[in-house]
Amino acid sequence: CANLVDVEDPEMKSHLDVYPNPTKNQLQMVWSAAGPAKVVIYDVHGHEVYNNIGLRSPAIIRPNLNAGLYSLVLTTSSARMMETVVIE
Repeated sequence: CANLVDVEDPEMKSHLDVYPNPTKNQLQMVWSAAGPAKVVIYDVHGHEVYNNIGLRSPAIIRPNLNAGLYSLVLTTSSARMMETVVIE
């Protein structure tokens, strides 16, 4: 029985920048994965509080969220990236 090892190539890793972070209400995002993206933001309880489909890099979103800590998940056809976001 052969053991399979998952080796991650650092040059193939997708990259996501979200700024400013923390922010009041506007986030700019830049990512390296090709194609349109879906952005979903979850609160600390795991509830979906924002989503937007078809975004292209760079993108600006205004999620209009209450102050707190959130998880932003950006998904393209080739990658899934996550970033923690602080709303003031």
